[in-house]
Amino acid sequence: MNRETDFQHCPPLGQQHVFTLYVAGHTVRSLWTIALVQRQCEEHFSGNYELRVVDVFQYPQAAEGADVIATPTLIKHQPMPMIRTIGSAIDMEHFTTNPT
Repeated sequence: MNRETDFQHCPPLGQQHVFTLYVAGHTVRSLWTIALVQRQCEEHFSGNYELRVVDVFQYPQAAEGADVIATPTLIKHQPMPMIRTIGSAIDMEHFTTNPT
């Protein structure tokens, strides 16, 4: 990854889910995690999401600003509340529950 890349951006169809995935370099693990998150976003949000992928080696200031201490880290920004998870075992069920 040479630059910060938007892997998926879809217009809002209601309440859009907005995520940032922080990965470390252009590695097999990073590519696998990106594919996993994209697949799960499609399964759970049917195109009604935005996924931004940030390579922390290329953009360490972005990781620092988001308090990312390990990769991969996935942060859900919208809808609130903000949720973060660290590690390769990312399960979108965690991001789809409504705390009420």
